[in-house]
Amino acid sequence: MKYEPNKYPFQHYIEGKKVSIDEACNELKTFDVKTDQTFNMDSPAYTMTIEQDNGPIHTQQSMSITDKLTIECTLQTDTKNDIGILDYVNDFEKDLNSHMADAVNMFPGPYVLLNSGGIDCALMGAWLYKNKCDFQVTNMINLPFGTDEADIQSDRIQHVWKSMGVKVKTMDVSPHDRVKNYLSEFTRAPKSFDCNLHGYDNLLKQFCNGNIAVDGLGSNYTMLHLPQGIGHAFISLDYDTYKKMLRTDTFSRNGVFDLLLQEKYQDGRKPTDATGMMDFNYFNNKLPSHASHGWRMWRHIIEQVPQWEFHLTSEDWFNKFQRIDYSKLTLDLTRDLLDCKHWKNIISKWASPELASKSKTTNNGKNYYIPSNEMYSECFSLLQQSKEYWKGNFQILKELVAMEYMLQRFNRISPQAIQLMHFFKWRQNSS
Repeated sequence: MKYEPNKYPFQHYIEGKKVSIDEACNELKTFDVKTDQTFNMDSPAYTMTIEQDNGPIHTQQSMSITDKLTIECTLQTDTKNDIGILDYVNDFEKDLNSHMADAVNMFPGPYVLLNSGGIDCALMGAWLYKNKCDFQVTNMINLPFGTDEADIQSDRIQHVWKSMGVKVKTMDVSPHDRVKNYLSEFTRAPKSFDCNLHGYDNLLKQFCNGNIAVDGLGSNYTMLHLPQGIGHAFISLDYDTYKKMLRTDTFSRNGVFDLLLQEKYQDGRKPTDATGMMDFNYFNNKLPSHASHGWRMWRHIIEQVPQWEFHLTSEDWFNKFQRIDYSKLTLDLTRDLLDCKHWKNIISKWASPELASKSKTTNNGKNYYIPSNEMYSECFSLLQQSKEYWKGNFQILKELVAMEYMLQRFNRISPQAIQLMHFFKWRQNSS
């Protein structure tokens, strides 16, 4: 399993002609914001990557960003389904070993393990622990769109690592400082709000102090414990039957994940049905799942900076993931995978039974940020300036009015509002 982080799997086009990232950025700096009919409040998240979403909206191979600019995923979906689901699971320990060995060879330590309290970072930490690598565990808390539950879980796992003799540290940065940094940090491309601001900005880089950050970014699909992934796959094996019953009260009153998840799996969280997810077949997705790592996987290419973190994702692993034959996926196996039973066994063997038992995937994001007084004033001012800037573009202007109302009436700011403010400031700074 090779770790190859330098293949950027996206291509930009301007009016159908292939262009470089620099040329794409120039279009983003100069397109007419008052007359463009394509750019919308979600567009800032997809200027440099197409992120795999839980519903049908962002599963296409290409997306239009402005009237002239398009981005396309250049990777092809592997149509061979020649790896049985059980073989894939049974190969996991071997694949994790080779992936981590390749990444560690590429990025010599010491390492900073970004601890969310979840399964994937615990797996990476267990490998570092087993192989006696020099690493410390860092709590990822106080995120602008984070939840108390996620902070509690991260702290719980931090205590386990500490009891095992591993160095631990908490990145003590307020959510307001993270947002302020995001709104004032510019590179050649506008930044996505990827992963709640915790992993690609200079605050984390400074905190790592020259060490390599290690993160399970983007691996929920390949690790087969995401309900919207493996759970949706199980449901879609019988799609032609269940789609006829979707509008019955029996189905509509029971969320799909309530049917799949074991009670013990739901401790402390409530998985959310993605809008429209049950209405489409998991196996009809046209976008290769390689694209689901998000923005940070390619930040060093986009920003033209040295890479200082590695992840639990790779093109090799996604190629193998796409070749899975799900025909032997049973309800019991689905529940074991959602409960991370197989991965916890590896964590227990490599590191600690307590670490395995306490690690869990949490609902670590909410749909709003609560600003401090200082950030309220800054964001309100930016929304006011943005309304003037976008005047004439009714599509964006109505969203800005709604964002301003949400801030004034409820003291809440959405991720889309933060990204649109960043994009506005990036354009101003770039000009």
